[in-house]
Amino acid sequence: MKKSIKKRLEKQELERRKAARASKTYNTSKTYDRDVSPQFEQKLKRQNPHLKYIQGNPTEPKLSGVIIDYAEPLLESDEGDEDPQTVLRYAIVLWNLAFLNKDKAREKFLELFRADTPSSVITNATNMFDMMYQRKQQYFADDKRTVIDFEISILANGDYHLQVASTLAGVNS
Repeated sequence: MKKSIKKRLEKQELERRKAARASKTYNTSKTYDRDVSPQFEQKLKRQNPHLKYIQGNPTEPKLSGVIIDYAEPLLESDEGDEDPQTVLRYAIVLWNLAFLNKDKAREKFLELFRADTPSSVITNATNMFDMMYQRKQQYFADDKRTVIDFEISILANGDYHLQVASTLAGVNS
């Protein structure tokens, strides 16, 4: 009896995944993590009512977790006293820029800094860019999702929670 229930559940899950893949419209769809808060989901729908939102592929790792893994060198760095929210914002910008050619991406990243930013800060930012660009290419090159929106919450215990909305894999719109 247990084996037949398990097989039926597995078959239902395969059918659900197949139907989800078949219903995707790749030219306009955006996706978001499976566990986003209702408030974040409503914000996404308000901002882009013409787009079709679908839940992410359950076989892919959640992009929020991937971004945290990607940001690990920045989050664990002893340099600076940046809070996790600022570090994750930088990491997300750098993640998205890594889809561009390196020189163009570096140029776009450095445009974020004001003209009167001290040269030492620009040097550190350039070094951070180079490290994170290389990290994306080396460890996360197969992940083609682009972050279109995110929300970072600081929890009562001091930890943080990241929610991410992205394009589907391979759709950078």
